[in-house]
Amino acid sequence: MNSSATPVAVDMGSSSVRVTAGSFDGARLTLSEVARFPNEARTVAGRLVWPLHELVERTRAVLSAVADEGMSSVAVDSWGVDHVLVDASGHAVAHPASYRDARTRGIPDELARRGLTAQGLWSRTGIQPDPINTSHQLVATLRQLAPAERDDVARVLMVPDYVAHRLGAEPGWSRAICSTSGLAEPGGGRWADDLLRELAIPTEWFGDIAPERQVAGHFAGSSDVPVIRAGSHDTACAVHALPSAPGPRVFLSSGSWSLLGVETDRPLLDDAVRAAGFSNEVRTEGGIRLLRNLTGLWILQECVRQWTREGVPTTWAGLTRDAVNAPGATALLDPDDPVFQTPGDMPARVRDAVRRNGGRVPESPGEVARVVLDSLAVSYAGTVRQLANLTGANPSCVVAVGGGTRNDLLNQLTADACGLPVAAGAAEATSVGSLLAQLETLGEIGPNDRSAIVDASFDVRLYEPRASALAGLAPPNLERLS
Repeated sequence: MNSSATPVAVDMGSSSVRVTAGSFDGARLTLSEVARFPNEARTVAGRLVWPLHELVERTRAVLSAVADEGMSSVAVDSWGVDHVLVDASGHAVAHPASYRDARTRGIPDELARRGLTAQGLWSRTGIQPDPINTSHQLVATLRQLAPAERDDVARVLMVPDYVAHRLGAEPGWSRAICSTSGLAEPGGGRWADDLLRELAIPTEWFGDIAPERQVAGHFAGSSDVPVIRAGSHDTACAVHALPSAPGPRVFLSSGSWSLLGVETDRPLLDDAVRAAGFSNEVRTEGGIRLLRNLTGLWILQECVRQWTREGVPTTWAGLTRDAVNAPGATALLDPDDPVFQTPGDMPARVRDAVRRNGGRVPESPGEVARVVLDSLAVSYAGTVRQLANLTGANPSCVVAVGGGTRNDLLNQLTADACGLPVAAGAAEATSVGSLLAQLETLGEIGPNDRSAIVDASFDVRLYEPRASALAGLAPPNLERLS
């Protein structure tokens, strides 16, 4: 393979936006971070919303400068479920709400009263019903929209499709991100129109779902830089960048959220899969990611924000060092407890949870961090055991990618709790997966070339399991993992 392609990935994260250029020489892919700027949901008129207009304008300015120097293509991905109400001119009708906004809390009970049970929603979408889902968010939004605002809505776009549209792509609906919505049929190839009607969500707000790895338009101001659907969902992109591994593997996309699962050819819709909390989301190449959405480093990110507000100097390196030195396996919490889902004084919530569950109450930031990291590792291990039971395949390793892999302690604790080696791959796997999908779309590489390119381009760190008190434990108050 000979190539001089320079694709660019725009990764819209819930804490930052990263613009990364790739350079592919025919064998190896190298990354260059072009820009990174913060993103944080903010409260506007009592709602938690994203500053998406500002992010789009900053991204457009960065890409314009990159295009002047040479850019072969660009693609956008983001976290799942969030969406934008768009008018006929392509502009947002209102501030895009965050999935952490509290307006959806009563929606599951409301839907159940209307006969839309969790089991019924699951069977029609293959997605775990959750208040954060696009389905639940839109029901809540429709209750709040003024008639004039509702009349202005021409379509609903998922966040990466909206950003791509503002950058020059035609308005559209990318398969991987749409599969997270709770509004598409299992496998994400079509909208569940009957469900949309039962939810009283206008079907005319949605168009045909498009496969990934296709050109969606051209970057504004340039007729020769395609905007590509290259995975659209951050986890789909990350799974597209997994290194090779022997035997059956479990993947872990580690970041603010932890997405842990296996790759399958088709959706698994058994009731046992639903009861265990798994969803069927789409991979970039069209297969399925059978996974659970688990709370990840969000809890510690919120702790760091709180300590900063309190004037306690905290760095991630220092916090991890102190956590290494703190006593381990002294207390556990359930990271997926709803109390940890919204912003606030997270260190106090961690301590309160430990008091409720029993155990040594952490005092210092390092002790708080150790409780959180121990609890994440135990949560991962329980989910790995569930996957083995549901699929009948015992994994030989956990392949971890994403920003959370920078935390050596979390990687080692995960290996210890799972009793399996953890192979930590690219920290920027989401961008890598997007860049690889762009190269596939441009015809620069074939779909079977990815693993070899990843293996040649990025180091993999191996963490062997040690004897640990974490092995075999389950988070408190979480019977489904016991």
